[in-house]
Amino acid sequence: MTIVGGSCFLVVLVYGLMHDYQLPTILIRAVVAMLASAFLVRWWARLLTTQRQLAYAKAMEVAQANAAAQENIEEESTGDALPPEG
Repeated sequence: MTIVGGSCFLVVLVYGLMHDYQLPTILIRAVVAMLASAFLVRWWARLLTTQRQLAYAKAMEVAQANAAAQENIEEESTGDALPPEG
C-alpha cells in the first residue's frame, strides 16, 4: 500500500514539475493522489478478501454436498441403508 501511494505521489510531483506548476499546487495534488491511491488499494484489498471468503464458503458447501452424495452411494452399494417403511 505504501509503495502505491508513494508512486502516485512521485508521478504527480514529476508531472507537476514538468509542466511548471507552482510548488504548493503540485504538493496538494500529490498528497491528494497519494491519499486517493491509499484508499483505493485498501478498498480493493477488502473486496478481494470478501470474494475469497465467499469462494471458500461455496467450495466448502460443494465439498459437503459431494461427501453426502458419496455416503449415499456407499450405503446403497453395501446395503447398510435402512429398508423403506411401509
